[in-house]
Amino acid sequence: MESYKKTNKPRILNIVPISIGSGEVSLGPLYISSALKKAGFDSVVFFPDLSLIMHFPIKYDFIQHQLDYIMKQIRPEVVTFSVLSTNYNLSKSWAEYIKTNFNTTHIIFGGIHSMIEGENIIKLDYVDAVCLGEGEFSLPQYLELILNNKLTQENSLNITYKLKGKIINSKKEQVFLSLDEYPFPDREPLKYYYREGVLDSANFITGRGCPYNCFYCNAAMLNQNKGYLRFRSPGNVIDEIIEVKAKFELKKVIFSDETFTMNKNNLFKLLELYKSKVNLPFECQTRVEAINDDIAKELTNSGCESITLGIESGNEYIREKYLNRKMKNDQIIKAFHILKKYNIRTNSFNMIGLPGDTEKTIWEGIDLNIKAKVDSAACTIFMPFKKTPIFEWYQDKKLIIAEPNTNYYENIVIKHPNLSKLSLFFYSLNFNTLIKLESNKFKRMFKVFLWVKLFFLLFKGFLLKLIKNPLKLIAMNTFMKNYYGRLSVKGIIE
Repeated sequence: MESYKKTNKPRILNIVPISIGSGEVSLGPLYISSALKKAGFDSVVFFPDLSLIMHFPIKYDFIQHQLDYIMKQIRPEVVTFSVLSTNYNLSKSWAEYIKTNFNTTHIIFGGIHSMIEGENIIKLDYVDAVCLGEGEFSLPQYLELILNNKLTQENSLNITYKLKGKIINSKKEQVFLSLDEYPFPDREPLKYYYREGVLDSANFITGRGCPYNCFYCNAAMLNQNKGYLRFRSPGNVIDEIIEVKAKFELKKVIFSDETFTMNKNNLFKLLELYKSKVNLPFECQTRVEAINDDIAKELTNSGCESITLGIESGNEYIREKYLNRKMKNDQIIKAFHILKKYNIRTNSFNMIGLPGDTEKTIWEGIDLNIKAKVDSAACTIFMPFKKTPIFEWYQDKKLIIAEPNTNYYENIVIKHPNLSKLSLFFYSLNFNTLIKLESNKFKRMFKVFLWVKLFFLLFKGFLLKLIKNPLKLIAMNTFMKNYYGRLSVKGIIE
């Protein structure tokens, strides 16, 4: 971590709690930091995720030590948390620690989970305010008021706050500014990680919002805000990439938009500029519905090396009824095949533990990935988020056994009516391996080779966990027996 240089400006510490997932840098706090610096504040961003890369395996006591160190070094007047549903519990724990040990600090929660659960978060003793919308505009105004003791009950800032022990709800209809008006994200906190070789890529967004209404995604709630869905101009995006490329040594670019290819006109203009002015390999993600030959051709001509699409479930009924994802299996297969035709590496998102899931439907997902010729498949154990339709389904049936947490690849928060914890854990853990095994209709002479490969793939990266966790060791044995039984039934192995 870089040493902190004190200034006479009000000090704001922006914390991004651990949230295991894509591996991309969370841009929201960097946008906020830029807005705060522009308004005259001394803004610092703390990224424990990136520190963990340098200190593996994960040690939460080490991160706690880092947090304590930075708080003592900076002594910020205000601490903000960028909160997702997956890091909410950790955010609460750290906020309580800060309020207890540095009780003069004003604590503000923001981020998508705060926008959804703000009325409950503000009731926490250690939270002083909750930002209910985009913070680039409202947060600097709020900080000016509290730091100058001018906060009153009449302020209308899209921020819920406490004043003399009373909760003041100041939410108003938000006017969303053009994204081109926002300053570029403050990447200064990342320079250490680039210098040390921890980072060699940078991620960018080309817009905010999503036009779809998936039943499992709490981002869909933001669609209710008129004007939230909007795009940056292609030139604005390219200017930012050029600026970051000049500052750091980049090997590739990642576009973090969940539907990168949705706006075709914007996309083609962006790709034309990207090819001529940036010319680096890039990765992106989108939806099956937003892929065709024209788009795939432009992507590959502009340097796209890898693209991720959501399959989610291999069962059409589950996918449409419970997820509101209406694409058909044939449509999924076609989209992946188009990308393969243009030599773009394909990755898929998958979930297990959905309503209606059984071992049969999980294998339908595995088989669909095989038919789609997916290069790599990620599979998570389903984690329902509050205020989504699918959360209500689990809640009504009293099947939620824990709060969402930092790792939905391994942690289980639901009691599934058809699948044991053991099954959920292992199908998630071994989903990609099963695809690779099932897609190789090997002959008898390759049997020994592939079983050696199986053991290697299953135990690589998880050996330490297996030794430390007997449950996983037992489950691994169960998985091996189940898979061997499936092969026997299919006549692949005697």
